[in-house]
Amino acid sequence: MQIIKNRAFKIVFRIFLGFIGLFFLLFIALNSSKFQNYLTKSVSNWLTEQIDYPISIQKVSIAWLDEIKIESIEIKDTKDSSLIYADNIILDYKLSDLLFQKLPTVENVHITNPKVLLTRHQNEETLNIN
Repeated sequence: MQIIKNRAFKIVFRIFLGFIGLFFLLFIALNSSKFQNYLTKSVSNWLTEQIDYPISIQKVSIAWLDEIKIESIEIKDTKDSSLIYADNIILDYKLSDLLFQKLPTVENVHITNPKVLLTRHQNEETLNIN
């Protein structure tokens, strides 16, 4: 009986160590510059498709697995003029939603130095944000 308990303990302990190791590897991968460059390009392309305006992002990083920081984001109008700009946007989301939903629930948004530049281009009657 004692041998079975020891084996069960060893198995559970090894599984626990495996999860800790996977979490550590995931943390390292998320902080690598190669992954963050890929993430920046993916987020820029996805957002551009969603709102149909060109978007440029300097950097996207993930902190503590439930927070995304977007640095230097600019959205341009169809005439290539700046429409919206922000130094930083920090999105705090529900980590558990990543497992069960396509898009996570955003709990908080912090925007640093936002600028919205509404203009009326020459020979046009409407503003640049249709």
